Amino acid sequence: MLAQSQHSLNRSRGVACRSFAHTLGLHLALLEFLVGVVDASSLISSSADAVEDLLARRDEWLAPMSELLLGPDGTAIVGPARRLPSAQQSAVMLREGPRLPAIACETGDWSHIDVYLTKTTDYRMLLLPGSKWEPQLLDWCAQRGSTVVGLGADVPGAAYVLRYAGDDVDDVRLVSEAVVCEVIAQRAWSLAAT
Repeated sequence: MLAQSQHSLNRSRGVACRSFAHTLGLHLALLEFLVGVVDASSLISSSADAVEDLLARRDEWLAPMSELLLGPDGTAIVGPARRLPSAQQSAVMLREGPRLPAIACETGDWSHIDVYLTKTTDYRMLLLPGSKWEPQLLDWCAQRGSTVVGLGADVPGAAYVLRYAGDDVDDVRLVSEAVVCEVIAQRAWSLAAT
């Protein structure tokens, strides 16, 4: 029964992961149709290449990132306002599958909301870079010995940084970056089941 239940949840989680990325792709296509400021086809193709790169190299980054991010007090995923949906999708993947505590926060709000947790918990953060508020966030994290992992850009003082194909394009990050926590969640869930 557990195997059947796990298979069913794996299927539904897979659908949730794909529907999230596909919805973002459709939004880009709609943006192109309505105002013509993006080349949705090119962005979607580049995003697929980014995901392919991340998945092809997961043996390099999966274990070290999991060890750094999955702490006893949970995981925070923090990103710029425009990519807050990526942070939220990432957090929900950690909560849904392996049932781990995870929260998402916008980088600018972080200094008013989540900074307090860095003083009293084993604070672990996946930072989705690109906000003008990052220097302040990184300063607080450094002062309090928090673990910061960067995804998609170099992050000063990060314990680990994962770069991938196309991560210099914000729309590519938006569509592809959530796959990292999806894979981390799947690994954690698999390890818990054994």
